[in-house]
Amino acid sequence: MGIRHLQLLLCILIMRSSTFLAEASGEQETIYDVLRRNGLPIGLIPKVVKSYTLHDSGVFEVNLDKPCYTKFENPVYYDTLIKGNLSYGQIAGLSGVQAKELFLWFPVKVIRVDIPSTGFIYFDVGVIYKQLSLSLFENPPDCHDNISYVPRTALQ
Repeated sequence: MGIRHLQLLLCILIMRSSTFLAEASGEQETIYDVLRRNGLPIGLIPKVVKSYTLHDSGVFEVNLDKPCYTKFENPVYYDTLIKGNLSYGQIAGLSGVQAKELFLWFPVKVIRVDIPSTGFIYFDVGVIYKQLSLSLFENPPDCHDNISYVPRTALQ
């Protein structure tokens, strides 16, 4: 069995045990816990989460209090409903998230990280494939009603 297989097996065992511990203690798991458990940074989802559902198949839905804008390297728009298919290190079939690139808005279709981590996160934005530093996604971003109201520090 190769190192890659052992890493995957270890990740699965950790995911199962953390799910059991959360259920046994009666704690309500957040979407940020789910992201972490799946090897993804918590900063992919903004702070205005109202609710979420996660099916055994990995299909998830996140409901936000309101649509919002934020900025990582470029402006990003979140609709009130974000859907996708979650697997370890990846969200595929994503809807409800758009990124501005070259004056146009494109839907973000896939988000993935390397396992083991290289410190980068990758975004499939249809015609463009972006590579960004994972450090940009350490914390859930603040939401703003309009991209023009995003603080200047977030735009830099």
